[in-house]
Amino acid sequence: MLALYHSPFTRSQLIRFALEELGLPYELRSVDLAGGEHRSAADLALNPLGQLPTLVDGPLVLREAAAIALHLGDKAQQSSLVPGPGSASRAPYYQWVVFSIASELAALGKIVQHTRVLPEAARVQAVADAGHAEWKAVASALTVALEDKPFLLGQAFSLADVMIGGTLWLARFLGVLTPYPELARYFERVSSRPATR
Repeated sequence: MLALYHSPFTRSQLIRFALEELGLPYELRSVDLAGGEHRSAADLALNPLGQLPTLVDGPLVLREAAAIALHLGDKAQQSSLVPGPGSASRAPYYQWVVFSIASELAALGKIVQHTRVLPEAARVQAVADAGHAEWKAVASALTVALEDKPFLLGQAFSLADVMIGGTLWLARFLGVLTPYPELARYFERVSSRPATR
């Protein structure tokens, strides 16, 4: 059985959303970040960076959210959430899953770290400003991608929407989603799905 090492308000919530949407059986292993459990010897043996998510699939241990999402998509081969190999939507699906972490969350992460998470003395305004500039570009790219369609790959919800739409919770939390009404509506479509609960 799959085991997901998880803590709320981390990237692992995207993977939990993916597992629920894909209908894959899994065990949720809660990690107490505030208590430093992610720095325990046992957790560092699974993820040397002390980060989440970590997915254990038999002897396989995966540590990167985008890689985990793509792996889970491959495990659920018959799922309508994953475009088939060779289909016209397969490459864009890869693109958006990776974009969710490499571009979208990277921008939002700079903002949240340097405005909310780090102690005030450690915050760097220039990094927060760079995050805001990157977020503006990301939001514009997503707005164009969603033009005239409800989801990234067209009319049907996909695993790409789990990753991109699921990450928008952080944009809403930070107050940077409001200037983008199309993205706000998209986030509402994604976040209203039962699997997000």
